[in-house]
Amino acid sequence: MNLSACLVAAALAMAAAAPAFAKDLPPGGLTREEVMNWLQGKGYKAELKYDETAKDNYISTSSDGVNWSVYLYACTDSRCTSFQYSAGWDDADVSESTLNVWNRVKRFIRAYRGSTGLFGEYDFDLVPGGSWEMLDQSLVRWKSQLTAFNELINTGNSWANGR
Repeated sequence: MNLSACLVAAALAMAAAAPAFAKDLPPGGLTREEVMNWLQGKGYKAELKYDETAKDNYISTSSDGVNWSVYLYACTDSRCTSFQYSAGWDDADVSESTLNVWNRVKRFIRAYRGSTGLFGEYDFDLVPGGSWEMLDQSLVRWKSQLTAFNELINTGNSWANGR
C-alpha cells in the first residue's frame, strides 16, 4: 500500500472513531406535536388529547398494557421546557404505607394517591442543554420504572415486605 492510500485509510479510521455529537433539542423546548411525533417515531400509538381538569392538551399513549400520558409545562409560544410522564390506576389497592416505601426506595417515579386514584409520575426538564438522546434515555427510564410500578400495583401491599 502506498503512502497516500495509508493516509486515506488512517483518515477514514479516525473519522469513524470520532465521537458522535448529540443532536440538541430546540432552545425553547418542544411542542406537543413534536413530542407526539417523537413517540410515534419510537413505535408508540400516541395522540393529542384535551384534559378538562387542567384545561390543556396532553399526549396519550400506552405500553405493556398500561395507559400513560405526557403533560408539558413551562410553555411559551407552544414550546415547552419540561414535561411529565404520568400513569394512573383508579382501582389500585395499595396503602399509603406501601406508597411511602415505594417513594423511599425508588428514585424516578413519584407515587401518590389523588382524588381519582393512584398515580405514578416522572418529571423531566428538556432545556437548557437537552438532546434527543437524553430524551430517548428518559423514555427508557420511564418504561423500566413503569414496569416496576405496575408490579407494585399488581402485587399490592405485599410488595413493600422486606424493603
